[in-house]
Amino acid sequence: METLETAEKLETWDGWVYCEGIGREFFPCIEELLEEEGDEHAELPEFAFVCSPIRMRVPTVADIVEQACEYLHEDASDNIAGDDELEEALRVFAQANEHVVSYEPDWKRAVRIPANETRAGEAQKGETP
Repeated sequence: METLETAEKLETWDGWVYCEGIGREFFPCIEELLEEEGDEHAELPEFAFVCSPIRMRVPTVADIVEQACEYLHEDASDNIAGDDELEEALRVFAQANEHVVSYEPDWKRAVRIPANETRAGEAQKGETP
């Protein structure tokens, strides 16, 4: 796993982020992270890891036929009918469920949390945020 020190640092990101150690860890965007944390911005780290989507893996016709025939005779899959219809059904199913997505941290990229830029500037001037 990559660490923050080795991650590519981004200044902007328009997508899900992962911010460890603040309660809820996954946020749809930086703005929502800042809104949810309210006045506790001082507790936020300087960076959050960006996230990559994990999409549903819809099995192929070959996957299904292989599993369905697993305990049958050796050539059973050669006698399967309806595979074209099954392929169409799987295509429709996949399309109907494109919205089912999860996210995982991309340990190679991190985005700066904007509120920290303000605090860092104030700290350099000797001001307390």
